[in-house]
Amino acid sequence: MRFAVHVLAVVVGLISWLVAMPVIAVTKYTAIPLGTLGGTYSDGYAINASGQVAGSVGTGAGGPPSHAFLWSDGVMKDLGTLGGTESQGFGINDVGQVTGYSLTTGNAATHAFLYAVGVMQDLGTLGGRDSTGHGINNGGQVTGGSATPPGPSGGAVHSFVYSNGTMIELATPTGLGSAAQSINASGQVTGSALVTGQQAQAFVYSGGNWTLLGTLGGRYSGGTSINAGGQVTGYSDTVLASTAIVHAFLYSGSTMRDLGTLGGTHSYGRGINASADVVGESDIASGPTRAFLWSGGTMYDLNTLVVSGLTVGPLVRANGINDRGQIIATGCIPFGGGVCMAYRLDPITDTAIPALSRVGLAAMALLLLASGLLLRRRRKQ
Repeated sequence: MRFAVHVLAVVVGLISWLVAMPVIAVTKYTAIPLGTLGGTYSDGYAINASGQVAGSVGTGAGGPPSHAFLWSDGVMKDLGTLGGTESQGFGINDVGQVTGYSLTTGNAATHAFLYAVGVMQDLGTLGGRDSTGHGINNGGQVTGGSATPPGPSGGAVHSFVYSNGTMIELATPTGLGSAAQSINASGQVTGSALVTGQQAQAFVYSGGNWTLLGTLGGRYSGGTSINAGGQVTGYSDTVLASTAIVHAFLYSGSTMRDLGTLGGTHSYGRGINASADVVGESDIASGPTRAFLWSGGTMYDLNTLVVSGLTVGPLVRANGINDRGQIIATGCIPFGGGVCMAYRLDPITDTAIPALSRVGLAAMALLLLASGLLLRRRRKQ
């Protein structure tokens, strides 16, 4: 009898503990439209830790030209150009510095820029005509690609890191071209590098060392974003064929993981945070592409997770995610003539749905067992 009472007491305590446990949270999002500057579209490309966004925005009702913008606290700021008619912002760091590219005076060339404290600075090139800034870290280091002087390689594009007033070429071991896309706080860089004239691979460059990340079975891959831990997302073809199927990947440690799709044949990873959550775009079975969030082993259509604020949609791509889980994404009207809107997706937590776990089932089974033991003992008495 005492044994059964003890069992029952333990089970009751376990049930009480389960009831008091927080329920499993389901993450949803509120969409905040970033607006435009008089045109028909805006496109956000990068988001920093405080939720500031850099991107490209139309400045006239007729569409292009576009200008780089910085969105902060509900206000979109036109960053101007380097003298030409167009610019785009591709990267932003936690102090609000922006990089991208701009046409120069007379639209003679495109040059990488660094925007800081109200000034757009021309970063120049590696000797060729054009350059583009893609990523920037909190130390103000910019990475991207630049044309080199004409020569045996035909003035190929090579990766660079711009730091303390100097653009430094990141020459590949093969001497062939490369294009850097993202740089983390440690100065690790990812992008895509040619390994032969017909094949390219995602890479991580760190302290003078190049690591090729391989592919998902095909001939090429490219890294688009790298987090503080050196994990990379990007894209890779999956089969050796002329009509290759391209999938988003997560590279962690020494393994490239195929993230799959939302039901179609193609996906593309564009942003990654410290938790290895990945955002990007994916085909679906039919219709336009959809923005996705890959988290905890599952790829979600972001359109199914947004509960309010989406006015121009569907969300067709997501370009960045910060460590707070805020996402920068773009919604477009299908066949709408370039009518698109950049959104910041802010996570909200719905704790109204409890989950019946296997622990809970086991506890109920123990409760039934204990009750049976008690009843049996009483009958024997």
